[in-house]
Amino acid sequence: MSSSGLDKRKLLLQEIVQTEADYVTDLHFIQLKYIKTLRRQKDVVSGEELFQLFGNLDLITSVNDSLYKKLKACLVAAGPDAHGNDIEGFGEVFTEMAKMMLCYHQYCNTHKEALELAARLETKNPAFKNFIDSHLDPETGCPIQLKNYLIKPVQRVCRYPMLLKELIKLTPAGHKDMESLQLALEKVEAVTQHINTTKANYDNRQKMMEVERRLSEVPGPRLSEDRNRIFYKEGPLEKINPKGKVQTRQFFLFSDVLLWGRVQRMKKNHFTFKKFLPLDSALVTDVPDDGKNMFRFDVVRMDTKKIYHLMAKSAAHKKEWMTSIESVIDGYVALRKQEDILRKESIRVEMKNEEENFAAASSSSTRVDAASSVDAFKEMNGKLELKVNELTAQLRDAKQLNADLMLRLDQLEARLRAVENK
Repeated sequence: MSSSGLDKRKLLLQEIVQTEADYVTDLHFIQLKYIKTLRRQKDVVSGEELFQLFGNLDLITSVNDSLYKKLKACLVAAGPDAHGNDIEGFGEVFTEMAKMMLCYHQYCNTHKEALELAARLETKNPAFKNFIDSHLDPETGCPIQLKNYLIKPVQRVCRYPMLLKELIKLTPAGHKDMESLQLALEKVEAVTQHINTTKANYDNRQKMMEVERRLSEVPGPRLSEDRNRIFYKEGPLEKINPKGKVQTRQFFLFSDVLLWGRVQRMKKNHFTFKKFLPLDSALVTDVPDDGKNMFRFDVVRMDTKKIYHLMAKSAAHKKEWMTSIESVIDGYVALRKQEDILRKESIRVEMKNEEENFAAASSSSTRVDAASSVDAFKEMNGKLELKVNELTAQLRDAKQLNADLMLRLDQLEARLRAVENK
């Protein structure tokens, strides 16, 4: 690598540290000027509103404080005159801190709601509006836009993978940091992917609950109760009923079902549920324009042979809805096939395991039975030997007793003969 490449590496490392320092300064500014001040001025916003605005920013500040100090220490350790190739430790620092960055997912999840709340408070809460306007930008003299600060954590956590990728490009293949930098990139990308996935799941759940609030009289469990259900889109379409009457309905497309509702006249953007259409047995078919019903397409429920005639407002609108529904159906069918394959494979593996366990149990049982028989035989033989020894001892005692009795009897007989001779 050329000396200019090494200089570029050093410049990038310095940029990482400097931008981290600037970011941490901004976090401390939010803490000091907004969070701590609003905690003291309890009449401006409630504690709940304060948390909704800033979330776990205190924790994020603590994490990035630590990250900044560790990165700066790497530069200081190398010395001010070090070449870029002599600066080490950045990979280890990011690898160590990656797990701590998971705290960002909570903040990112609620960032949109925080911005919406800030906008509402500035409009409807004069005390909050005055508080915001009292913080002036030293360069322009204009009130600081709170939203510009609230976005910074989201922007920063998404920038780490890009910085690490660029640093890897500027690091020689044999550099001491190369392996740790690659591991750091892997871990940081996993963190950002987790944040993105969590954010998508959170947004989806929020959207489902919003639909629930606007759609009344939906039978069965709540839409959001199915954690695997994904919201895709909603919008108006015209539906032709069996009598040929054209009705405007609001359609909601989810990952497993298409449903629609009737517009409520008294409540804007609210609807009354009319129909569920499961997508596991559905088919979308195009209907050529006949001059009467323009931009029409049909959704067929294959299990009941029921056909639903729908009309869009334009050719593009029709294509958009047809493509969306077909895509969801294809994805749903593919998912069910994959689940079926996994289920069958799981059953096959389970049966194989049961066969192996049975064989092992049988073999083990045979060995156990044989071992048990030997042990039982040894135990019985020991008992018999003990019994024989006891009987042998008793026999000896009996023989001795008999000998004593015979001797006693001989003595008595001798005395008796002596008495008779007298």
